[in-house]
Amino acid sequence: MIMLIFLNQISKADTAKMWFSVARDYFQKQQFEKAIENYKRALSYDEKFLPAYLDMALSFVALKQPDSALKIYEKVVQLFPDRPEGYQGLGYIYGYIKNDYNLSIENYKKALSLDPNNEVIIKLLLGVYEKSGNYQDAESLYNNLLSKYPDDVKILKAYTQILLKQNKLKEASENIEKLYSKDSTSKEIWEMGYVVNSKLINEDIKTYKPRYLKYLEKLYKSEPNNAEYLNALVDEAINNRNYNKAIEYLETYLKTNENSSVYLKLGTIYFEYLKNYSKAEELFNKAVSLGQKEGLNSVVAFAYASLGDIYMDRAQGLFNNEKYNDAIRLYDVAISYYNRALDISSGNLKKYVSEQVDRAKKLRQTAWRRANNIE
Repeated sequence: MIMLIFLNQISKADTAKMWFSVARDYFQKQQFEKAIENYKRALSYDEKFLPAYLDMALSFVALKQPDSALKIYEKVVQLFPDRPEGYQGLGYIYGYIKNDYNLSIENYKKALSLDPNNEVIIKLLLGVYEKSGNYQDAESLYNNLLSKYPDDVKILKAYTQILLKQNKLKEASENIEKLYSKDSTSKEIWEMGYVVNSKLINEDIKTYKPRYLKYLEKLYKSEPNNAEYLNALVDEAINNRNYNKAIEYLETYLKTNENSSVYLKLGTIYFEYLKNYSKAEELFNKAVSLGQKEGLNSVVAFAYASLGDIYMDRAQGLFNNEKYNDAIRLYDVAISYYNRALDISSGNLKKYVSEQVDRAKKLRQTAWRRANNIE
């Protein structure tokens, strides 16, 4: 009774605001059904109380009743055709709940025409473009944004991702350089630069190789225990015939990380490029021992095959110096290592090792015949 007397003494607009306040309180407590009930009460006193419509629609969304929310937004468009909120709400329902991207884009564009600088609408429209795979229109919208905000790092990053989804690597690389000039400490930017420029090196080595190395070195310094970055730097050093640098990278890594693959790679450098067979043999044996503990058959097989190659080369040297009995002994060692590799290898390695076994056996036979003066 007291409430009715009070309500009769205030205006309809004030009454609407009061019920809206009650509804908002329920909304914040996530009691959405009671919130809707009171939003409706507010609207019964003021049919054009826009905040009540918008919050009521959000309540229906929270209750997973998108069709009811849709009707509310349609009502908002009818009552306020020159405001963006109704179109924005329709864009959200169609794009993010019903996955009707065409209707969503149509409504977001209408909302944006009424409020061109609304960052929320722009972000939501971009989201629908990405959900629907419409990267071309997303790129166009990002270009418009960058014309207004050329130094906005967030926009540049998002734009770069859109370029990458379209495989526009060269454009992405240029964008990453802009990002780097604005923030040279961002690991996210380094990672993008490393990946993108690694794919472009073969197209223009003078432009993209320095960029690739710049980001790779920064990533490695930030993660010195990262095997991927280590291997990439080692490969680069090997390609430049800077074997001592490659060895330095690997030995530094091994001071804090026992890793069979790294021992294998280090052994390969000593064997293939420096011809230091004793050091290579030591490293390949470490790769075998550690690889067995790690359960990495691929590493163990490659190490065994490499040990076979070492003894094959040694045997050949003895053969060429007519030390046939010594050569026979080392051919046997090589065959033994190759057979161990065969037991756990597969694919191209298995094929290679099988061919090496056949070759070693033939060479051993030749050495035996010469040792026994049969030839």
